[in-house]
Amino acid sequence: MKATYAKDETGILEISLSGDLSISNVEELRKILDLRISNSEAIRIILHDIEQIDLLCLQLLIVAERHSKRIGKTVEFTSNLDEENTDLLEKSGLNTVFE
Repeated sequence: MKATYAKDETGILEISLSGDLSISNVEELRKILDLRISNSEAIRIILHDIEQIDLLCLQLLIVAERHSKRIGKTVEFTSNLDEENTDLLEKSGLNTVFE
């Protein structure tokens, strides 16, 4: 998994995630999300060039979004997934989060 960070022109922190988003990287992803959410008011999580993504990482992203809302912060998602990963989202019912 690769994660990069940058603020856009409006001050939103963009977290760009690529590579392997599977159970082997879930703890690293959790730490990244916890740290960045606690230090930013608005976050955009961008998923691109994803080699693999599993339900555990998808659930972690959704938990992070819900937690952020509870503490008054904004999280939005942008994704550019291949057909296989898009199918996973649709079958899991999580595709509406990433539209």
